[in-house]
Amino acid sequence: MASRGTLSPIVFGVPGLLLVFRPRFFSGISLRVKPVKDSILLRGRFLPFGWFALAEAKVSTRDVEGAVSGMNERVLLLSAPAPRIFLVFTTSSVSRSRAEEVTLKRMQVAARALRSLGVYLLPLDGSEAFEVSQLRATRVDLPGQNILHSLSASDYGALSVEAVHGFVARFELYERSYGKGAPGSLLAKPNRRPGSSTTLRELLSAATQRTGTPKPDRYVEFLSSVAATEGETLGQRITQTVRASDNQLVLVASVGSPQVELSRAQLKAITTIYE
Repeated sequence: MASRGTLSPIVFGVPGLLLVFRPRFFSGISLRVKPVKDSILLRGRFLPFGWFALAEAKVSTRDVEGAVSGMNERVLLLSAPAPRIFLVFTTSSVSRSRAEEVTLKRMQVAARALRSLGVYLLPLDGSEAFEVSQLRATRVDLPGQNILHSLSASDYGALSVEAVHGFVARFELYERSYGKGAPGSLLAKPNRRPGSSTTLRELLSAATQRTGTPKPDRYVEFLSSVAATEGETLGQRITQTVRASDNQLVLVASVGSPQVELSRAQLKAITTIYE
C-alpha cells in the first residue's frame, strides 16, 4: 500500500484472513497428498515441502499397547476390516532425498526401541500408504468426560493419537461414513485434548477392547529374521528374491522365514531400518 500497489492488499490480505479465520482451509490443502513413485513417501499436492510415511506395527506380543505406548511418533489405529496399528511420520524438506533420509532415520530409532518388545515396523509403499490414509469418515464427538469408557463403547473406524512422554497430548476419532461424503485424510493432525491426564497405554487399551489387536503373521517372522541378521551383507540376509508377475512387487525371504510380498521401495527401506 505504501508503494501504491493496488493488488498487494488483496494478494496478501485474503490468504492472511483465511489463515486466521479458516485454518481448516489450509489444513485441508496441506493434507492432499500423492504417492511418490518407487518410494515409501507421500508428498503434498499443493504444499510440496510436506512429506508423510506410514509404517505398520507387526506384532508378536500380547502387550502391543505397552510396547507402542513408548513411542513419540503419532499412532494410528484402524479397526476394519481387521485391526491394524501404524506409526505416522511427517517431515518438511525441499528435496525427496532429504525427506527419505530423515524419515528412515526416525523409523530406525523407533524400530530399535520396539523390536525388543516384540513389535517390528513394516514401512508401507507410497501407493499403499495413500490408500490407508484415505478413509470415508467423519470426526466423532465423544459424549461425556470419561474418555476411556467412551472409547471402549463407541463405534469408530480409526483413532489417531499423539503422546508426549507417554501421556496423550491430542487425539481424534473417526467414524466410518460407509460410502457417504468425500474421503477424509487420516494424516490430519489430531486436535482433541483429553479432559484429564491419560496415558497412551490406557487410551490404546481402551480402544483395543473395542477393535481387537493385530495378529501375528508371516511378516513378523520375516522382519524378526532381518532384524536378527543386522550387520550381515544383503546377500546373506535376503536368501530369496523372486519377481512377481506384475513386475512391481518381489517375493523375498530371509534366513528361516517364509516368503513375503514387498515392493522394491519397501525392501530397501526395511534393510535400511534394520541395517
